[in-house]
Amino acid sequence: MKGKNTFTAKEISDLKQLIRMRVNADKDDQKKIRRIMRSIGFYGSNYGIVDCQVSDLEGLIRSGVIKATDGKPVSANAPSATIRPAVAPKVRKPETTVSKAVKGVAAAEKNLLQGDFISVGALSGDMVPDVPGLYCIKLRKGVRLPAKYGKIREDGVIYIGQASTSLNQRFWRQELIHHGAATFFRSIGAMLGYLPPKGSLAGKSTRNYKFSPEDTEAIRQWMRQSLLVNCIVVEPSAIDDIEEALIRKYCPLVNIAKNPAASAELSAARDKCVAYAKVNNIPKEKPWYRRSSSWAWIVTGALVLAVIITQIMADAAEKRAKANRHKPRSYEEVFTPEEAKKMGIGGHIDGPGDWKPDPNAAKNVREFIEKGGNADPAGDAIQDGDYHDLLDQNGGPEGF
Repeated sequence: MKGKNTFTAKEISDLKQLIRMRVNADKDDQKKIRRIMRSIGFYGSNYGIVDCQVSDLEGLIRSGVIKATDGKPVSANAPSATIRPAVAPKVRKPETTVSKAVKGVAAAEKNLLQGDFISVGALSGDMVPDVPGLYCIKLRKGVRLPAKYGKIREDGVIYIGQASTSLNQRFWRQELIHHGAATFFRSIGAMLGYLPPKGSLAGKSTRNYKFSPEDTEAIRQWMRQSLLVNCIVVEPSAIDDIEEALIRKYCPLVNIAKNPAASAELSAARDKCVAYAKVNNIPKEKPWYRRSSSWAWIVTGALVLAVIITQIMADAAEKRAKANRHKPRSYEEVFTPEEAKKMGIGGHIDGPGDWKPDPNAAKNVREFIEKGGNADPAGDAIQDGDYHDLLDQNGGPEGF
């Protein structure tokens, strides 16, 4: 740390006077005044302050960051050294707030937009009251945002917001240090080109993205060096109407809702952050019936099953055909009566079982087989003397 953080009452008074002179001086004189301030031991960079204002110094005194050499803090409001006990109240209000809640637009505009602003770097949580109110954020002189988002107002005002229940919770914890959902913080991060971790909102319904811890701290640091803020206490019943009236009148660049001149580029940048945060890095597994590999197995299995069924049916048909080929058939199923009589089949001498020998039996049986009869299921060759076998296999004499 350069310089020091304890000053005498006279040094505090001198620093205030030098700061007032520096604000209205040209660049060359500003450098000279800065050297004098540093010779006293005050370095704004120690506190994240770039364009130091009197309100910044007073904020450092109120928060106890700067103390008197005798160990007692110097009164922030006294133009000269007024020493008071170093007792920290539970809730300390910054100079930018009013003790009584305002109700009308005119009073809110005077106290909020035209009141005293303090650097974010000089602000601390115990300086922001735990009550409903409005807050305003503006850029320091010389600080710029990317031109594509729109023109910055001459007074530097870029955002007006409300805390319906607690300025400390909404304004300080969420918007300025990003401990929780924060509209302004997310917008500024998007405008500065930061993106949330890829896939950090995958599978979630919320659009409230957050930046990585490293990027969050980088944005905080930029805000400490680049922004001035103010807040006021407002009657809860009037907050919505007053906020909308001020936004419509001032059209702050970072406000989207209720702003008639809302930046389309800012909305696009926020949408880009949301889309990036919702990208699913781990592909969701498809149902089995939607997977190409599953269908390949299903089709393959169906084809194999079809081949098996076809083969079974073919084997069954072949067995039936073979059975039919070897099934004994009577001569009546093969020959007409005239053909049987002509061939001498069926004749007998003395009675059933005593058949007349026929020298042409083998020939007749062969012709019988060729016409569809079957004398021997085993397929043996028919020889002379097999005539009685033919009769037996076809039901005996009655079959003929």
